[in-house]
Amino acid sequence: MEAPARKNVGDHIRQVGAYSILLTFFSLGVGLCSVFWSSTVSSLNQQITQSRNEFSRTTSELEKVKSEYFAYKTLHENKSLNSSDLNSSDVKASTIAKDSAHSNREVATPYNVETKRVDEGKSIQFFNNDLTISVVSLVYTASGYRVLANISSNNGKVKKMTDAEVGSVLEYESDKKYRITLLEAGAFGASFKVAIQK
Repeated sequence: MEAPARKNVGDHIRQVGAYSILLTFFSLGVGLCSVFWSSTVSSLNQQITQSRNEFSRTTSELEKVKSEYFAYKTLHENKSLNSSDLNSSDVKASTIAKDSAHSNREVATPYNVETKRVDEGKSIQFFNNDLTISVVSLVYTASGYRVLANISSNNGKVKKMTDAEVGSVLEYESDKKYRITLLEAGAFGASFKVAIQK
């Protein structure tokens, strides 16, 4: 009778040994998976952070390039104006340009249109300080940037350009009539074209 009991104990030990080996392998597998998973999650978080930083850096560089392009475009548009593009009402005075090839050539100088960029929180004067535009805030929306600006003149009259998008026009009257057009708006500022109306 003792032999079958010993056999049962031996079988029992063998079964427990097999289960303990399986349990050891399972624990080892779970431990390796958790280490692999935590390192994977950590590297994914680092990649996401790097991507976000790259995106914000790229966005700010794009805004800078856009503003530089706009300044370049505005400068060259103003230079490309010539007398055939202007009406007599657009010409303040003619200046005499002297050079070696043409001794007395008249060059038309436009006086009633100015285009300038105004940074957020700053003010810029137009027409020898006759008109001031202050950009109060810029808000990004799905359709682009919206601008809140204050327009004032020497007479103290203030008019607000609220929730303005690119292409918005505001008429302002003090001692002269002005037509103010929002040409461009970005993360750091906005550009305006101001024309004196007759």
